[in-house]
Amino acid sequence: EAVKLTANRVTEPDLSEVRGAPVQVRFDGEQCTAEAVGRLRRVLSGHRGHVPVHLTVDVEGERLRYQLGDELRVTRRPGLFGELKMAFGPDAVVEAETI
Repeated sequence: EAVKLTANRVTEPDLSEVRGAPVQVRFDGEQCTAEAVGRLRRVLSGHRGHVPVHLTVDVEGERLRYQLGDELRVTRRPGLFGELKMAFGPDAVVEAETI
């Protein structure tokens, strides 16, 4: 009654999506409306995955940072970045080092 497992090849799993830097989205304060947040949620929901998303909102010289919930984790891919830039402008997605 023992389980036997035979493998021809064993490889290390690709965990780059999990270990990678979060996707960084940036809004100006006046851009951060209920409608924009709803649109952001819809875009992110269409790209579900394992990568966390951080939202930075610039308000009157102050930079507020939010880590979005696990239900809004994404898969890092060009389609996601293209949708974010189309919905919120070319500067909506930034490299982690520049924030």
